[in-house]
Amino acid sequence: FIKKAFKISDVEFEELREYCLIVDNRLKQVFEHAIKRNCSIMVDAEQSYIQHYIDYLTAHLFKTYNKEESIVSTTLQCYLKMQICRINKWFEFCRENKIKIGMKLVRGAYLNEERKLAEEGGYPSPICETEEQTHKNYNDSLKHVFENLEDKE
Repeated sequence: FIKKAFKISDVEFEELREYCLIVDNRLKQVFEHAIKRNCSIMVDAEQSYIQHYIDYLTAHLFKTYNKEESIVSTTLQCYLKMQICRINKWFEFCRENKIKIGMKLVRGAYLNEERKLAEEGGYPSPICETEEQTHKNYNDSLKHVFENLEDKE
């Protein structure tokens, strides 16, 4: 899922896997403590150029801890042009793995940095061109969340 959804190479995937094994052992203590205290964990979003690494780790945490309830949540930044695609991928991932989803929607925080990096790097900016487009992404994402929540019995 991660390789396909976030278009990372085999080398990047293996680097992520090794990193996650190291981090996983350290995070287990944090999560066990949070679970004992009936707390959840929010994974924050970062700049678009490193977000796929954060998503890989978060997907691993979802599969480990979100089997019965949503212990781990991710943050989705709606200033990204590809936001709707990302939210669809997260719902698809959770359905396929029969795990609970957890997410926080934000409009975004790295607008100036993302624009500057895209300009300096000579690639299209990953963020919406206007504030209105960001609001539309946010509203469409929120609508998608409500339309895809499972009914609790």
